[in-house]
Amino acid sequence: MKIKKYSVSIPLSGKAYDLAKKCQKVIYEGMSINSSYVNDSEPHINLISGTTENIDKIISDIKKIKINKENNHSKLIGLGVLLTPDPLIYMRFTNSVFLKDIRYFLFKKTITFWNSLTDTVKDELWIPKSTLAFKDFALADLNKALVAVKDIELKLVMEINELSIIEFTDFEHEIERINI
Repeated sequence: MKIKKYSVSIPLSGKAYDLAKKCQKVIYEGMSINSSYVNDSEPHINLISGTTENIDKIISDIKKIKINKENNHSKLIGLGVLLTPDPLIYMRFTNSVFLKDIRYFLFKKTITFWNSLTDTVKDELWIPKSTLAFKDFALADLNKALVAVKDIELKLVMEINELSIIEFTDFEHEIERINI
């Protein structure tokens, strides 16, 4: 049996979703950076991901989530860039109390069902972000990509009401959405 890769994520919603798709489209039209706009799943914030043979048990535990939904939001605060030979452009969100509570729950309740975790979800590296572009552009193209989105207002509050289970073994696709 092949061990598969999964992510438990927050799907962007409302104006945050619309804004992410607008930014991806502008970058795509300006530079043909299509890895996120054309090929991937919907815009999301990855909370926990890695390899597992127990996704059904993880999903079952997530459906039992008990989180105070009083402040179920996160603020979009702008763009971020990870400067590597294969740069990444992303929307950056605040690490709200609600996000911290969801991540705490996910790690506490599901950690034993993961074979391995992706490095970027470990506490020392994780930040709440949603990828806009990556893989198919070089560091030299970064300025052109950022100029394309420079006039887009990137401040809003996103309400969080769902989690998305995404399989990304061979390509990204959502397998389930769970109301929280």
